[in-house]
Amino acid sequence: MSLTLPWLESIPGLAAVPVGDVAAGPPIRFVATFFPLGVNTHEWGASGEGSTLTFKPTLEPLRPIQHKVNVLQDLSHPHLKKLRGHAGKVASLYTGEPGGRDHSRAGTSIDQLIANRIGHHTEFPSLALGIAPSRNRRGFYDSAVSWVSPDRPLAKEIDPAMTFDALFGDKSWLKRDRSVLDLVLDQAKTLEGRLSAQDSQTLSEYFQGIRELEQRIARLDRDKADWQRHQQSEAGSISRRFHPEDPRGAGETPDFALYQPEDFREHTRLMLDLMVLALRMDKTRVLSFMFDSYGPKYSDFSFIPGVRGEWHALSHHKETPSSLHQYHLINRWHVSEYTYLLQKMDQVKEGDGTLLDHSMVMIGSGMWDGNRHTCEQYPILLGGSAGGRIKTGRAIDFQGGSMSQLFLSLAENVGAPMDRFKEATESLGSTLTG
Repeated sequence: MSLTLPWLESIPGLAAVPVGDVAAGPPIRFVATFFPLGVNTHEWGASGEGSTLTFKPTLEPLRPIQHKVNVLQDLSHPHLKKLRGHAGKVASLYTGEPGGRDHSRAGTSIDQLIANRIGHHTEFPSLALGIAPSRNRRGFYDSAVSWVSPDRPLAKEIDPAMTFDALFGDKSWLKRDRSVLDLVLDQAKTLEGRLSAQDSQTLSEYFQGIRELEQRIARLDRDKADWQRHQQSEAGSISRRFHPEDPRGAGETPDFALYQPEDFREHTRLMLDLMVLALRMDKTRVLSFMFDSYGPKYSDFSFIPGVRGEWHALSHHKETPSSLHQYHLINRWHVSEYTYLLQKMDQVKEGDGTLLDHSMVMIGSGMWDGNRHTCEQYPILLGGSAGGRIKTGRAIDFQGGSMSQLFLSLAENVGAPMDRFKEATESLGSTLTG
């Protein structure tokens, strides 16, 4: 049993990690997150930079972290501007190619192209996580944003306990009913004389965070055991776990239930906290996360004061004030959770910066206006400065710019330069660096 340490300046082996053309120091990470159904375009947007940066209502939750995030406006995949309906919108954002009902293949997503180049540095070349399974008979085209190849999605994990187990590999500690920390604390004590005061505090906070995650997951596991007993009494047996992203299950509707924690908000926060842990442990430097998949049913947002309608129906607002407002509130909740992720990453000290400073954390949706299913531009936020390579705290209007050029810039900043992505052969260059 071993526990991977966070980045510590006192240990030379961890204090300088060269990645491609990126200078030695903490590694640069790329996180791609996604939410479906577009946004209330009246309430999404920003202008200015620095002290003059002004947000529209949906983006107000960014205020506490505004100096470390950019609002990227008027970017699109030009060849997809006329893509109509929902089909293909999930697969297309990070691949630049649609998939689904009228499209036989997607494309390879930017996170996987990056992972192909830098993934050998870590145990997991990349990780795909999420909250919800596929809820659509069309299958994996509407439930995956990470694509290893045009016809092979990367199956996402939605179970917090299974994600935690994967990060620690050896499961033998579970059988002894002990915390994973109990098995490594004695070894960790041998480092005490080698650590600076800052590193000692970092390690203490790191262990405390793992302990808290264990306790929260244990509570979910108890709920899961109760659910399984109920399923056994109802159906007589528990069916095998089903990964809807597996192409073998495409187009099928599973005839059994898949466990999901009842507390949707805690489920979301657990997965976000596990993402921070995975990056901090350097288990991976490439992550994707889906707040939801496309389907006829979506997560219940009635916990948000003022939200009564169903998310998909609200996205078809027809400019009705009540629907538009509720749609905005759901969008704002997703921005709040994204902000939570950025703030958690910004609390992790690394050298002269933070985990967020050494990352690029993107969130976006596969369409702009959910009412008209348009994708003439995408709602995009980008947190982190990639080790100082990106000037943050700005609203940047690209005036019809290319998502493919953005992806080339992100690849350069993470140490995985590419000659081309779709139609683009040049990155955004100084537009991001300021």
